[in-house]
Amino acid sequence: MVRQVDKMKLIRRFHDILCPNVRKVVEGTKKLVAKYVVKAPIYEQFEVSMSYQEHEQFLVDLPGGSCSCRSWDLHKIHCAHVMTFIYYMNHG
Repeated sequence: MVRQVDKMKLIRRFHDILCPNVRKVVEGTKKLVAKYVVKAPIYEQFEVSMSYQEHEQFLVDLPGGSCSCRSWDLHKIHCAHVMTFIYYMNHG
């Protein structure tokens, strides 16, 4: 019971949309976005690859909510490939 009260006090001090652990993951992933490049679409999927490693390619399906690296599918937090695609669509 004491643990629950302590956790509730901690939560009341927190005023962000994301919880601290998810915020750390997102901030770390944002640093990787600069390393990726978005290529031409394949149907509704876009190909994202590292700028210096052409053999490492991932397909991002934003409407379907999946990436071929499967990180987004497993953790439900955007991977670097999805964030690269979203940045590309907003700043294209």
